[in-house]
Amino acid sequence: MGDSENSRTLSKIMQRHILATGAEPHTDVALTLWTEWFMLRERREALSVKQQAMETRLLAMVGSNPIIDLANPDDEASAFAATDDEIDTLLPGEDMAETRRRAKARLGELRSEWDAADDQIGYSRTHQEELDVMHAELAAARRLWMVPAGTIAGVAAKLHSLIEWEDPGTTPGESPWPELRLVLGDLIEIGELKRS
Repeated sequence: MGDSENSRTLSKIMQRHILATGAEPHTDVALTLWTEWFMLRERREALSVKQQAMETRLLAMVGSNPIIDLANPDDEASAFAATDDEIDTLLPGEDMAETRRRAKARLGELRSEWDAADDQIGYSRTHQEELDVMHAELAAARRLWMVPAGTIAGVAAKLHSLIEWEDPGTTPGESPWPELRLVLGDLIEIGELKRS
């Protein structure tokens, strides 16, 4: 979903390019669908920033995610559990029944603290909204990718959404993403030259 600086630059170039085509979005369904996709993408990115800030605040309030360290005195390695099922798996047997009970009680306390803080700041609601918008964004992108483009701008719009959705953005300069961004830039430039 893209390296943020390159993504923002290309997004702004695409916006200017499509806006400069005037009435063209009405004649090319791909451009209309690109606009729908782009608005959802922008909304998801804003929600992602908001959700990350809320998560940081939530973690500052409660200290950590509701997870417990199941330190085993016979083993140097620790195991962590976030669910009752994980506790059952990591602490099997009748001889561990009391340890399991205490671990589940402590995990319940941590979950209650987390839930109370979450209710106060709305992290889970925002996270769910981000996921919902992400699913709508993908659905809009798929509609865009399936419709035939009628203009160079429409082809550029389809390529732009594909690059933004698929580029993991984890390793700057990793092929084929820089090359695809260059191809997109070429399409935009050719489209602008044809209009001149």
